[in-house]
Amino acid sequence: MFLDWEKAFDKIEQPKLIEALYRMNVNEKHINAIKNLYNHPKFAVKMGNQQSSWKTQDRGIRQGCPLSPYLFLIVMTVMFRDIHEGLNLTRGTLEHINFTELLYADDTALRTSNKNAMNRLINKIEVNAKYFGLNFNKGKCVAMVYNAAGTPVFDDGTKLQTPDNTPYLGANISRTHNTKSEVSKKVTECFIILNKLQVFWKNDMPYKIETSSI
Repeated sequence: MFLDWEKAFDKIEQPKLIEALYRMNVNEKHINAIKNLYNHPKFAVKMGNQQSSWKTQDRGIRQGCPLSPYLFLIVMTVMFRDIHEGLNLTRGTLEHINFTELLYADDTALRTSNKNAMNRLINKIEVNAKYFGLNFNKGKCVAMVYNAAGTPVFDDGTKLQTPDNTPYLGANISRTHNTKSEVSKKVTECFIILNKLQVFWKNDMPYKIETSSI
């Protein structure tokens, strides 16, 4: 299952972010520095010559800030620690794989061996995510079923989409296990970039590159 978080970076409650830093035993000096970054930030909206009054932002982490993906992953790590507490998925994990989630910034992928385990997992994720201010964009979450029956559902009964393929981290994940076309696509993209660099490779370098051993 591939989760789509609704405006993930914009939704995190800042006090819960600081709480997650403490729970991860981050150095107090670093926590204080991050607190200063998020100490009652103000914003206003300007359109033409008109500007709104100043407001206080109490949610969200800064888009474009190189620190933000790490802060988001800290929140997700703490959240999933709470999710797995008391949740026994021993019979729901895949053979030789002792984890159920892949976290890459706000791109989250879940893996279980059956529908019931997935339902239990996503239902508990939804409950715990609300504590941090996060919600699913249910219309964009998708499930890919391999050699199993049934379709996972959210706690409110909403069924997930079950496409034959879906993009994830720049690759196309296919239910039909046809990886050959995806590899060919990536090779083609590399050759396109390589050809664009021919102008650079063919010109004489203005300086000599020297290497030395350390």
